[in-house]
Amino acid sequence: MAGTSVELLPRELWDWLPWPGMRPWRDAASMRIEDSLDDGQYVIRAELPGIDPETGLAVTVSNGLLKIHAERRSESKTHRHDEFSYGSFDRILPLPEGADEGSVTARYDKGVLEIRMRVEGKRAEPRTVPVETE
Repeated sequence: MAGTSVELLPRELWDWLPWPGMRPWRDAASMRIEDSLDDGQYVIRAELPGIDPETGLAVTVSNGLLKIHAERRSESKTHRHDEFSYGSFDRILPLPEGADEGSVTARYDKGVLEIRMRVEGKRAEPRTVPVETE
């Protein structure tokens, strides 16, 4: 359809395309994240297949934000057709209230990065904040 923009389609729809080169958000589709708050632990899991954790992975935490930086490198340029995606990509996640940034641990196993940290205290209940006027 002429004039149709990819922005009109849900991002999840593009993840199902068979050829990664057709995805307008290749890097975002390369790192899927799930997180949970379980028994005083904040747990983040990221799918990162094909990453060398010693040279292509960095996890940093600062000022209430956690950043995952990953990089996939091409090993060979002898392929006639290559649908693998290479390059670097980042995800920045806000930490829950009470997250202990000093307790962060990370483990990479079979293509999945798992990050854990303690969360102390209870998350504040949502409330409406009054807006003052002059």
